[in-house]
Amino acid sequence: MIKRIVGATLIWLSLLIGGACAGETHGAGSTFVTPILEKWSAEYSAKSGDHIDYQSIGSGLGIAQIKKARVDFGVSDIPLAPGELVKYGLRQFPLFIGGVVPVVNIEGVSLAGTIPRCVNSIPM
Repeated sequence: MIKRIVGATLIWLSLLIGGACAGETHGAGSTFVTPILEKWSAEYSAKSGDHIDYQSIGSGLGIAQIKKARVDFGVSDIPLAPGELVKYGLRQFPLFIGGVVPVVNIEGVSLAGTIPRCVNSIPM
């Protein structure tokens, strides 16, 4: 099911940018999404022959690039405001949802057993 969603998302993205996709599509932005975007891009390229070039430069710079039309798509961890979308003629949709896990080393604080208890409490 996930592969179908990923495939549909990449196909939709390539259709969305249409004429700009002459075998190669350029994107830039979020570093967080880079590992999965690289995997999806490789799978898409293997099936379609088209190449997706993604620059992992950070959300802010990716948004700056799409606003200046220097890339076909930008990826940001934070959605743009509706006014910005209208101003630049852009559209947005969720691509990936993930979590951020802090890793700490605080003297005197024991987190023993915390992670398994948290994971076990997630309904599946």
